[in-house]
Amino acid sequence: MEETQRDAELWRRLSTGEHPGQVTGSTHPKPITEPEENLAIEIWTETELACLHAMWWHARRHPELRPVVESAVAWHLANLQPDNGTNHAWAVHVFVDAAWPEDGELDPEADLHAQGLVHASMYLTGKPDALSALLIADAGRGVEMLLNEPPARAGGPRT
Repeated sequence: MEETQRDAELWRRLSTGEHPGQVTGSTHPKPITEPEENLAIEIWTETELACLHAMWWHARRHPELRPVVESAVAWHLANLQPDNGTNHAWAVHVFVDAAWPEDGELDPEADLHAQGLVHASMYLTGKPDALSALLIADAGRGVEMLLNEPPARAGGPRT
């Protein structure tokens, strides 16, 4: 499957409740998709963030996928700016989740990345476009779910 179709496939599988298929984590940070040589960075970034958004939701159902999400988040934080190639608010909740690691201390880099994604979606008009508004609503659902989880982290409950 071409990487540019990976996002659509992950979302299709998420909507039907299917496992996302053969996906492996990495001990080294890496994106979910590989950059394609003949693809503009803007298109690849949009695809990659859409994959990360969907994969986070898959990892809620399939905890063995959490290392894939963690690896991709680490790669994004090390390699991309939140406004690098997209003005849609893909994966905001993923970076909010990453901002609160197990020790309970705020990770300012992940927090600023989440804020930057939201800000980039409002850059041109002062408000998110329709797609970004839906993505932000979905991110809000994800954050609300995190806040309602039993405290499994060493830092205690999220507040």
